[in-house]
Amino acid sequence: MERAQRFIDTYPEIEGAPARFGRLLHQHELHDRAVPMLRRAMELNPDYRSAVVDLAVAISDLGDDHPGLVTALRSLEVDPDGDHLAYLRAECYLALADPVRAEPDLRDYVRRFPDAARAMASLAGIWLDQRRLVEAENLLAEARKAAPDDEYVREVAGRAGFAPDERVRPGRRPSHVSRPS
Repeated sequence: MERAQRFIDTYPEIEGAPARFGRLLHQHELHDRAVPMLRRAMELNPDYRSAVVDLAVAISDLGDDHPGLVTALRSLEVDPDGDHLAYLRAECYLALADPVRAEPDLRDYVRRFPDAARAMASLAGIWLDQRRLVEAENLLAEARKAAPDDEYVREVAGRAGFAPDERVRPGRRPSHVSRPS
């Protein structure tokens, strides 16, 4: 592993090396070691679909629950010619606890796919953490309209203070959530 890392650091011009080493580690079920390599491959070439998909699968194989990541991966599998790579990239960043890098891709994806409820919930979750409450609540209201029974949307809405059965309109704060001072 250390030699592979030194090789990649010594020869950064070999663009596919992190992806190849990461894929090799993943195939040998060394997911925790594969993820940093595959992340680096994704960061070096964000449009390299194979590296992004391999990273998503390696993250999933680590065993943590990432419903947005699973949805993004399925979106790409179901519609391989669609424009879902940005969503998958964003969900990879969220799974790796890097919301700053996830936000631009999620914003763009939600703009292009305004009915993508889980992507909206992921973006709203980032905004909640940034204390952008009004924007988050408006987006969550749209996500809840698009997918009222989706567990992930409900989970994020619960973080925002919405009751599970509360109907909301964009711009309306839930009655039990106080305004920030």
